[in-house]
Amino acid sequence: MKFYFHKLGCPKNDVDGDTWISLLLKHGYQRVDSPEDSDIILVNTCGFIDEAKEESIDAILSLAENRAKIYATGCMSELFGKEMLEAMPELDGVLGNRNIPESFRNLIDSHSSPLHSLPRDYGDWYSDDVDINLDTFPYAYLKIAEGCSNRCSYCLLPQIRGAERSLPPDRIVSMAENLLQKGMKELILVAQDTTRYEYKGVKLPYLIDMLSGLNYDYWLRIMYTHPAHIDDKVINAMSKPKVVPYIDMPIQHISDRVLRAMNRKTDGKRIRDIVEQLERAGIAIRTTVMTGFPGETQEDFEQLKDYVSEGHFLHLGAFAFSPQEGTKAFDIPGFDIEVAEERRLEIEELHNHMQDEFNNGLIGEKKIILIETHGEDGSSYGRMAEDAPDIDRQVRVDGKGKPGDFIEAEICAEFGGLFEAETD
Repeated sequence: MKFYFHKLGCPKNDVDGDTWISLLLKHGYQRVDSPEDSDIILVNTCGFIDEAKEESIDAILSLAENRAKIYATGCMSELFGKEMLEAMPELDGVLGNRNIPESFRNLIDSHSSPLHSLPRDYGDWYSDDVDINLDTFPYAYLKIAEGCSNRCSYCLLPQIRGAERSLPPDRIVSMAENLLQKGMKELILVAQDTTRYEYKGVKLPYLIDMLSGLNYDYWLRIMYTHPAHIDDKVINAMSKPKVVPYIDMPIQHISDRVLRAMNRKTDGKRIRDIVEQLERAGIAIRTTVMTGFPGETQEDFEQLKDYVSEGHFLHLGAFAFSPQEGTKAFDIPGFDIEVAEERRLEIEELHNHMQDEFNNGLIGEKKIILIETHGEDGSSYGRMAEDAPDIDRQVRVDGKGKPGDFIEAEICAEFGGLFEAETD
């Protein structure tokens, strides 16, 4: 039987998708690149914000035009599985990601239609049957924990994913070695909050130390950290061999009043202190901020804008608050979507001008580039250590290097986040 898998959402969702793909392949299903050629279609949905939900619905309706059976899995299915089946007769079933092995068994064993498989118990996402990260060479996402216990007031993830549960460190190292043996050149640690990782007393710094000691030539990148949980030990661990000088640390805001309302468990001073420590350590910072949170005043927004203008963040994503029913923030008065969007655009414009200056400052520098793809023009495309895949900048190199190669090249030009580089 042939299947087509459609991925949506974040890298954590991608890891879940790879779990589904691996289980299907190991049970004799054949993966195809086109939905027209498939017998079944799985859409790995995202349900984090309204825009993501709309994208998931559009994907389901579009793919349902094919003759194949179509199933929805992922976060939106966990939140609204029953409602999706009632509203979209195109669906042949909804499948939860809380316990993918159980949902998979229900998929292959069930003869009912529509299929409603949303296990309440949380299962392992690291089954020995799973061959993770199948699509992303030469980099791979390595999920070190599942769930979230932070309980930010705007976020549904604890309801979708459950409380934080960390993977045993020896299992993470085994998975990492498996990926590196296959030729992966970059491992990217992901979780809802990587800095909250802890398994029987082993915390993130020790895990980084274990992974950096593996005898392979590769990059190790840390994403989805939280400023409330970054300390000196985490920052010191990032100086270990193979760890790139880059951290993804969403601050969301800098106003103490807004941070309290968000239940971020930190304040503006701590964020400033952590950012200063990271900068002293030479670590490039990617962050995200949220505008228009209910009750955000003009003074709160000016604090955020002023802090962003100080130039601490090499990469920044800005999002307008999106009210999610079932969260505490949903019931907080004082939300204006137009104001939130205006402020988001203002932050983006401010940071875009600053990033142009950052980028121009690289002209003439020699950088190590990880080659990812070849273009039709014969050039190679890759990234610097200060850039994560898909969301950050790219470098086009003059034809040398194959995917997975590290090469040194001189940055000679930049156009809208794409650098031109030349080798000797």
